[in-house]
Amino acid sequence: MAFEDFEKKEAWLNRAFELRKERPSLNEEWRELQRLRDAATDISSKISGTKGGSGNSTENKYIRYAAASEEYYKQLSGERSRYYQIRAEIKAAIAELPNGAERAVLYARFIRFKKLSDIAKITHYSISHVKRLKQRGIEHICIKDDTK
Repeated sequence: MAFEDFEKKEAWLNRAFELRKERPSLNEEWRELQRLRDAATDISSKISGTKGGSGNSTENKYIRYAAASEEYYKQLSGERSRYYQIRAEIKAAIAELPNGAERAVLYARFIRFKKLSDIAKITHYSISHVKRLKQRGIEHICIKDDTK
């Protein structure tokens, strides 16, 4: 079933932007956690490889951190995967538009998150023309509702 309503289509296209607003540093946070997780896991494996263990509270903290960070890492990985999946869906929908100018405007707006004034500068169109292209592109886009 295709969305018929302009506002619903625009909201559908804005999903990646909205996620990025919620978590602006998702990629940086994910990379930092991955680095810390790897370091803690490495320390944890060295500690657990020793005979008897020293019972050192710092070592125990590293072990607990490694376990706790694993759960957070999984959560961030899921959010990151969801973000990229949504972007892929939006790219695919935009790619099916027959008009290249509409495709370019929607791609710049909904994938690159550019402001309309910036798109106008890049494309050498007036802002009003960019607005018309955006509106026509949204009207022409075919979005399938996969939620059943």
